[in-house]
Amino acid sequence: MFINDLGNLIESIFKKPADILDYQQLKLKELFSGLKGNARIMVLSMPAFSFPQAWFYFYQPLFFLTVGIKEGELGLFTSLAIGSQVVGQLIGPFFINKFGHKNTLNTVGLIAWPAGLLLLGFAQNIWWIIPGVIFSNIVFMTTPAWSCLFVEGSTSRGRRNNYAIVQMIISGAALTMPIAGQMVKWLDVNLATRIFFIFGAVSAAWAALYRQKHLTETKEGKAAVLEYRGLNVAREVRDFVTAFKDFGRKKDLFWFIIVQVLFTFGLTMWGVYNAVFLCSSKGGVGLEKSEISIFPILMSITFIFTVLVLIPLIKKSETKKYILAGIILNAAAVFLYVITPNKGMSFIAVSYLLFGLGVAFFRPLSDSSIMNLLSETKRVRLLSLSNTLVLLVSLAAGPVSMALYLISPALNFLAVTVIFMAAALILWKKCRL
Repeated sequence: MFINDLGNLIESIFKKPADILDYQQLKLKELFSGLKGNARIMVLSMPAFSFPQAWFYFYQPLFFLTVGIKEGELGLFTSLAIGSQVVGQLIGPFFINKFGHKNTLNTVGLIAWPAGLLLLGFAQNIWWIIPGVIFSNIVFMTTPAWSCLFVEGSTSRGRRNNYAIVQMIISGAALTMPIAGQMVKWLDVNLATRIFFIFGAVSAAWAALYRQKHLTETKEGKAAVLEYRGLNVAREVRDFVTAFKDFGRKKDLFWFIIVQVLFTFGLTMWGVYNAVFLCSSKGGVGLEKSEISIFPILMSITFIFTVLVLIPLIKKSETKKYILAGIILNAAAVFLYVITPNKGMSFIAVSYLLFGLGVAFFRPLSDSSIMNLLSETKRVRLLSLSNTLVLLVSLAAGPVSMALYLISPALNFLAVTVIFMAAALILWKKCRL
């Protein structure tokens, strides 16, 4: 059914080859026309984060191995990163409400993120890595502030388009991966990744200063600053309890969060050993470290095509169907890892193409859907709590992935496939969007 719908969707776009240029020009105008105010500033500053992130996140596991961390310990550092994000999500609402969305986002972004990346860039052993991972992940305490600044004043349709642009920029950064791959080939993975970290720290600091100058505080942020003048622990606890009860009352929101929990859990398990699996000759694909940089490009091309051409045509009533399709496509992509032979570069290439299509359907539609399900007055608290729940469950992803991978690399990716299919089943049976 979805394949037919997708075929009809694509067929309806192009009547003749010349229509392609006209259509893309039209849809680009439509996508970017909704970028105004804060959303525009956020998008303009996104490349400063997304480009270096694409490089160092992909090669980070291989870099950790060169600093003395054992292959079997990589899952523990994933848990440390997620645990730092959990702490950030728990304390984030207090700082956001006390100091405002804009000030919290940019102050934390100027201090914590560059500090963490610099620690990783100059790391000599595990005792540099640990604080580096903590600092570079606790910055996610600002996620609710970022989201509130980004969506204020936009319509439901506009939010979907704006989130699509953000995801397109994040994915588009992968088009520069040949630069990273060439640097790894010239300098080796250790020195090249250090350069990626340091470049990321400098560009993030610039972006924080740029946003601080040009962003405008939201109405909700101004109201919260006036209300939360002092620290009231009892009120903070009460607000979290109230937000948790809201989840229980809003069944659609509750089940959609469960879907996001499972999807994030599976995606985390896939990411822990992805680069290691591609380069390992023991149970892996056995590719060269510089070769694997081509795969994110394939994913990026598919993602950008989908966001530019297909996402704008999806009707609101079809949102659930395409989110479901995105999850199933991701499951198929990961299953290819299970059956990939040694040096099976073509299998991994197809996997990344499917990943690009799946994430392009899931991420923008999912992000905009959850923002539509949250009321504006409780958005910071509910968003923080939902992120916390997702991250708390994902804490186990590192150790679980580590245990399964050490038994058999294929077993780890088979488990991810099952988790994605479970998320798809719950979305199909329980969620109304």
